[in-house]
Amino acid sequence: MELRELGRTGLKLSSVGFGASPLGNVFGSVSEEQANASVRIAFQSGINFFDTSPYYGGTLSEKVLGKALKALNVPRSEYIVATKCGRYKEGFDFSAERVTRSVDESLERLQLDYVDILQCHDIEFGSLDQIVNETIPALQKLKEAGKTRFIGITGLPLEVFTYVLDRVPPGTLDVILSYCHHSINDSTLEDIVPYLKSQGCWHYQCFSVGRWVCSLRLALLNGIQLHRNLSLLVELLQLIAKKMEKRFKVSNAVQLVK
Repeated sequence: MELRELGRTGLKLSSVGFGASPLGNVFGSVSEEQANASVRIAFQSGINFFDTSPYYGGTLSEKVLGKALKALNVPRSEYIVATKCGRYKEGFDFSAERVTRSVDESLERLQLDYVDILQCHDIEFGSLDQIVNETIPALQKLKEAGKTRFIGITGLPLEVFTYVLDRVPPGTLDVILSYCHHSINDSTLEDIVPYLKSQGCWHYQCFSVGRWVCSLRLALLNGIQLHRNLSLLVELLQLIAKKMEKRFKVSNAVQLVK
């Protein structure tokens, strides 16, 4: 699988990542055996990027992913883990005290000494001024302490990214995670990419094939039983790539997912 460098971080992420929310039983029950098999086959297929959050399944996703990654019995440097803070089963809390404590809790659940990427989760539901003045400085301290290598923010409305980035020094944030704005039917994220680069920040996009193929259960393509559905996923990604070639007038999109 192709590896792509994530902006100035130097991280080389697989072009397809593993969204671990289903490991928290978000879309249905997942056994430990299924979880371990999905993570193992994903890793063996070249996927090295795993994304989770304490919000997914009320911390269950992190616990299950941590066990599955440990079961791989490979050097820590061979996989990249992103988790989040600020959004929890009981609600949102972007205070410095809570996000600092949250990271220690996440590391314990993931059985890791550090995560590669730590992000404020869905910042549009909190006070953006608090994110700027309190949460991000707390994340910077966690980065300095070696508990995360890079920091960022996530959200749906694109304007929350520009609001925050306009109010912190360039290079403060390393990445953003966006969704629903870089797809076949909505490419508005592209409008702010030059701005993101000017701020020293890079983006990655989460998506689900289930958004394009409504008859398929989202869970099957979002981590659950990946070992049974990987060939189907590749076929669907190639179909999507063909549509991207037609819409964006590129010629190698299909090759990227073969």
